[in-house]
Amino acid sequence: ERPLARLQGDVDGERLLGAKGGFIDLSRLPLESIERIEIVKGPQSTLYGSEAMGGVINLITRESKEALSGNLRLRYGTLNRLDGHGSVSIQEGILHNQFVVGWHSNDSFDLNPADESTDGNAVQQFDAFNQTRLQLAANAWVTARFGYLQRKSWGIDSNGVAVVDRTNLTEDAQSLMKWTVLPDENSA
Repeated sequence: ERPLARLQGDVDGERLLGAKGGFIDLSRLPLESIERIEIVKGPQSTLYGSEAMGGVINLITRESKEALSGNLRLRYGTLNRLDGHGSVSIQEGILHNQFVVGWHSNDSFDLNPADESTDGNAVQQFDAFNQTRLQLAANAWVTARFGYLQRKSWGIDSNGVAVVDRTNLTEDAQSLMKWTVLPDENSA
């Protein structure tokens, strides 16, 4: 049995906070807000800190490239699975902003209809993500990021004697404000 590698999760080079039991739930960040994923293999603790013994996964978020853009997507499937999300991106002068919101749900399922229990939980999830960047100069900017996730899942357990309603509600919020100033190329 191989031990789990200690990986660090970053968003735009900043450590993704909120690890629970050493694990980071990447579903907190809507996939629609990700432009690309960078993976650095091997021990990187000297560059990224002690959590990066097995490597680093860096999620790079999208930036608006047009003055105004947006999209809306909706998908429906079996078990009343509904996945919907919308996004709006704005780039105007020094302002770059991206807002993404999503709704995801599906019914529970039961492999054995003869008993009361369900094998798979029903799920409802709402997530929202906003990133705003103000470009103060060619080498200086301020970034503010906020994300929120609410996930509710429920089902029924039965052992033949008792029937138990299992319900779980998870709420997670994260925020970041970052000032970046790079050395001026003309100062060297």
